This record gives sequence, structure tokens and C-alpha cells, in this order.
Amino acid sequence: MASGSTRISKRKDQLDKAENIGLIEMFAQMMEAYSKFSESLGKIQKTHEEAYKNMFSFATLEQLPNMMTKMMEEAPPELSRLVIGIFSKMTVFLPRITKIMELSADDKIKLGENLKSLAKDFEKLLEWIKKEEE
Repeated sequence: MASGSTRISKRKDQLDKAENIGLIEMFAQMMEAYSKFSESLGKIQKTHEEAYKNMFSFATLEQLPNMMTKMMEEAPPELSRLVIGIFSKMTVFLPRITKIMELSADDKIKLGENLKSLAKDFEKLLEWIKKEEE
């Protein structure tokens, strides 16, 4: 029969309270982020069905460079810089997301910081679009 101290002492493979809290916070944040993404994607699909279908098509990807060039020629310089910055960051950061579990802890943290920066750029783009619509 195990003694009381054996039952109370923490095994090496068990998480302590702080680790459990950290994991639960991470899962809560992840579910919140996925819920927003899922809702947004569903709303776009529902209200703009044709655009949604085309959004992920190979034909759209083929047209993207020409569309971007035309948009950049017509856009003010500050918008052009913002959009070019967004696409530059996306080409660097997004491929790393698919391998996130393979990244070191420091690389995951850095990727998170970089994605926050990208999110802020998208918020600036959204603000610019809303301002233009007024």
C-alpha cells in the first residue's frame, strides 16, 4: 500500500497548477480565434457565395498578380506600402503556421508576435477601406 506522501507528491509526468492554467488559457484563446475565423468564413460564404468559391480557386491565384499590380497603380502610396507589406509578411509567416508544432518554443513565440503585427496591418487596411466607403 502506498504511503500518504507518495500519493500527494507530484509525479514527473503530471502538470502543476500553473501549467494546467497555461494550457487551459491557450485552448480558450485558440477556440476563440477559431470561432471568429469560422464565423467570418461562414458569413462570407453565405453572403458572397460566388466570391467565396473563387477565393480559393487556382484561377483566382493566377489572376492575383495582375489584380495586385492594377490595384497598386491606382492606390495612394501609403495604401500600396501597406498592401505590399501585408503580402510580404504573409509569404514569410503563413508557411510557418503549417509547421507550428515543429517550431521551437522561441520560434513559436516569435511567430505569434509576427502574426499580431500582420493582424494590425489588416486592421489598418480595413480602416482604410471603411474610410474610403464613407
